[in-house]
Amino acid sequence: MIIGFRPIESINSLAGDAEYLYIYCVVDPQEVERRIVASIPGAKVIVRDPLRDGEHLEAVVASEKFVGMPLVQQHKLVMAALRDLLQERLHALQLKTMTPEQFQKEFL
Repeated sequence: MIIGFRPIESINSLAGDAEYLYIYCVVDPQEVERRIVASIPGAKVIVRDPLRDGEHLEAVVASEKFVGMPLVQQHKLVMAALRDLLQERLHALQLKTMTPEQFQKEFL
């Protein structure tokens, strides 16, 4: 699936002007969750689609790997798992990373 409008191929209209063929699809939040868990085994992951448009997702990721790691590095680790989605299909991701201890305090 592809998020957003992307030109696939140029077609010539009858008038000779270039036009574009567009495909529009959505990113499944479960796909985002699977990719994060595959990249960070043991992570607790919650992915939501608050606007229900498949374009603007929210993710909360908790992992022992994040203990003592700067926030920027935590985000880089998660974003690396989603690199191709972000380049080609996912328009926006609101990301919150934390340790399991922080997750328990905030969500349990």
